[in-house]
Amino acid sequence: MDDVVYGGPAAGLRVHAVCDHRRGDAAVVTVPLPILRQLPVTPELPEIRQAAALLRMGQVVKLVVRFDEPFWTDVVPPGPMLFLQIPDQPLPVWWTAPGGAPVLTGWAGGPAAQRLAGTSDRELLHLAIESFAAGLGLGDEEVRRRIREHWWHDWSADRFSRGAYSYVGVGGTRAHEVLSRPVERTLFFAGEATCGEGLNATMEGALRSGRRAAAQLLANRASGAAPA
Repeated sequence: MDDVVYGGPAAGLRVHAVCDHRRGDAAVVTVPLPILRQLPVTPELPEIRQAAALLRMGQVVKLVVRFDEPFWTDVVPPGPMLFLQIPDQPLPVWWTAPGGAPVLTGWAGGPAAQRLAGTSDRELLHLAIESFAAGLGLGDEEVRRRIREHWWHDWSADRFSRGAYSYVGVGGTRAHEVLSRPVERTLFFAGEATCGEGLNATMEGALRSGRRAAAQLLANRASGAAPA
């Protein structure tokens, strides 16, 4: 959605999304926080802009690695390894997959992710091997030879999200309430940044906000507020 033009309840044309030139009675806007801040909307939405400005976007670099077998079970103390935290490494957090699958996820967030921004796929894998090997007290080559494939994502470099998750800036504790209110019974906002109750920055928050926005829209239509 490159641009949104909307009208009030009495307007003949209520919502016009320029990205595909479609028109409708209402719209649910679910773009990530950085996109929402820059999304052209006519007429302007000063309250939405101000609320969005009080929230921040966190950065994450994540790497998922599949090994030949879960060899770490022979290295760590007895009992399942759920998380491995190595604060002094480039990828300081690792967690295992359900069911004992030979898959690990390496994660860096905040300043650690910012330091990795723009790192190439090859270099990131190298740093991941170093990080995980250091955490287990193994040599790099011992970890490297067990890797079968890997996938990674740098959320800070993703032009469709420009970040990974929202968090509250100074003065922004009620910002989500503004973002969750319909605008002139025409625009409805969803996405994890619009969800309160401590659920922003989570998948549950994103899903719950979507259900809330859908319920608001349906209730509005049922009341006869929106034109047919």
